[in-house]
Amino acid sequence: MSNQTWKKYGGINKPDMYQYLTVSTLVADQLFIRNLFTIYQTLHVTNNAIIDENIISGKNINAGVNINASGDINAYGNLISYHNAYIYKDIYKYIYKYI
Repeated sequence: MSNQTWKKYGGINKPDMYQYLTVSTLVADQLFIRNLFTIYQTLHVTNNAIIDENIISGKNINAGVNINASGDINAYGNLISYHNAYIYKDIYKYIYKYI
């Protein structure tokens, strides 16, 4: 694509035939991804990962230290504690009759 015709073909959002990028190391100050993509193995984040919406997992989510929630935690199965469980307010017990 020549320097004179890049606007004609859609600018930098539609390059000619560049669809794949293979590198061994990528260093960037910022990385923006416009479309959904799939990670087939492991995504390792060294410091913080900030996710603005939902985390959806088909299997387990494991935390090495703490899970802090500023809203509700909903468990649709069992809630199991292998050590102490501290409740700072009331526990509401709902009794369902099985038919």
